[in-house]
Amino acid sequence: MENELRPQHPVILALDTAHQYCQGALVRADGELHQIVEPRSRGHAERLIDMVDELLADAHLTIKEIDRFVVTTGPGSFTGLRVGLAAARGFGVALNKPVLGLSTLEAMSLSAPPQTPHKVLFDARRDQHYFQAFAAPGQPSGAPQLLENDRIEEHINRGDLVLGTGADFAIDQCGAKGNSDAAEWLDIARVARYGALIAADNYKPEPLYVRAADAKPQSGKSIAREGHAR
Repeated sequence: MENELRPQHPVILALDTAHQYCQGALVRADGELHQIVEPRSRGHAERLIDMVDELLADAHLTIKEIDRFVVTTGPGSFTGLRVGLAAARGFGVALNKPVLGLSTLEAMSLSAPPQTPHKVLFDARRDQHYFQAFAAPGQPSGAPQLLENDRIEEHINRGDLVLGTGADFAIDQCGAKGNSDAAEWLDIARVARYGALIAADNYKPEPLYVRAADAKPQSGKSIAREGHAR
């Protein structure tokens, strides 16, 4: 009787193809988590739908049983992030289910300790880093920015907690501190669980570039034809 009265967790499928990984996480109604994390610098489109099928099979669910989709929106790889966005939007339209977009910076912020101010920094190449400040996990205190490396010290102070692929840079150059418990890239399981808590109206699945797009979509690639999704 107690289990019958306990509200069920919405079934969430989270996808991330915005950077050097292709990853997905599925949280069932009972809270059970399934995830796949694969390093992948390219070829996200060729892998993503099969990955979704594997997650569904592991969780003994069909795609129709997903209550909402969550996808990272960038900043990141122009081509990569569009793969995840296209897939999530496609599922949402086909199934009439909500699709939520979460920036990679906010997603990385979720690995910070509770109620702890911190900065997220990750390498944008070209001697630049993407940057955003947070008052607590998932709570931005400033807008995302693209910083030249020689300006990062203006935004990160000695002793600041920094997460992301640029954490080592901030430690070396600014005297910041890192979090040994946080992965260098975002934790897709945290993204999936966070997706159950946030309002869809506030998290639109639109790409966040910060820097003007500097790559073109791969010609001839279509996520819709890459696989089945059960």
